[in-house]
Amino acid sequence: MDNFSQQQQHPANIMVVDDEESITLFLAALLGSRGYQVITFNDPATALHHFENKFEAVDLVISDQTMPGMTGTEMAAQMFILRPTLPFLLCTGYSDAIDKARAQALGLGGFLHKPYKSKELLAIMQTLLTKTSG
Repeated sequence: MDNFSQQQQHPANIMVVDDEESITLFLAALLGSRGYQVITFNDPATALHHFENKFEAVDLVISDQTMPGMTGTEMAAQMFILRPTLPFLLCTGYSDAIDKARAQALGLGGFLHKPYKSKELLAIMQTLLTKTSG
């Protein structure tokens, strides 16, 4: 489909991964209302499988850290094999598992603590999307 140089010409494609369906539904509605194309997953293994087949079409991943079967950082590491510069925003409510410094050391572009404000999420997303399209 579109290549990376055409990224600014289409709405950004956002992949949201969280095992809590209420969160993926909320983010799909929020981001969709802002003009983003959103695909959601409640299982990290399913999200990873989708990404492996369509990695060139994903502009940004927003993921929870603590999920059954695979953490957000484990999923990110697998995604980075295919797209080393993939913009990845990790969200967590468990500060003892990972913090902002560790997230950055792992190559994650953004880190948010749950609960977060929609404005904060949108600002970080814009920063990450601008970095990769510029």
